[in-house]
Amino acid sequence: MTHFELVPFGAGTLPVVSGSLVRTANQLQIAWHVDPRQHALVWPSEERILRRQDGLWKSTCFEIFVAASATDSSPVKPYFEINISPSGNWQCYRFDDYRQAQSVSNTFAVTQSSASHHAEHCSLSCTVEYSPPQFVTTSLDISISAILEMQPARTSRIDVAMPGSSELTYYALTHPSKQPDFHLASSRLLKLYTDEPI
Repeated sequence: MTHFELVPFGAGTLPVVSGSLVRTANQLQIAWHVDPRQHALVWPSEERILRRQDGLWKSTCFEIFVAASATDSSPVKPYFEINISPSGNWQCYRFDDYRQAQSVSNTFAVTQSSASHHAEHCSLSCTVEYSPPQFVTTSLDISISAILEMQPARTSRIDVAMPGSSELTYYALTHPSKQPDFHLASSRLLKLYTDEPI
């Protein structure tokens, strides 16, 4: 099991985001934990059925970026972006290169999702399955990120933001550029192998 703590892009007393990741033969099992630290988070309500949905990053959303580890013979690899909402809705995109040729992909699928939210603690746990044989036998370069939508401090904790009243804060393992950019290969700091312990 790999533990992580995400770094916010910005200063001040911001929520703390941490979690854990496990790779099995054909799954990624990941959990995010959020300490709101008195902030009023916008937390989409959990739905009964997991659905694919675009634009999840416009509100509170958790993300994984995955690529097969590059080699000397093949330094450039396509990569995948998986977006997961606390609602259980999700989406997976494939890119040929940095932000190039985006397309919806069936390579990864969120098959289980569970979320909870309280004033002192919020969490999201999910199982992401993958099927192509090359991913079963290859080490994976992974980055983990989060986008938190927050209401102004003067408002109470609610699930639905008033239009124009909330703001987004971006979290990642690292922020190598002057703006938040989860697509950079240099952000994929985690390397998981097929023998990663369960």
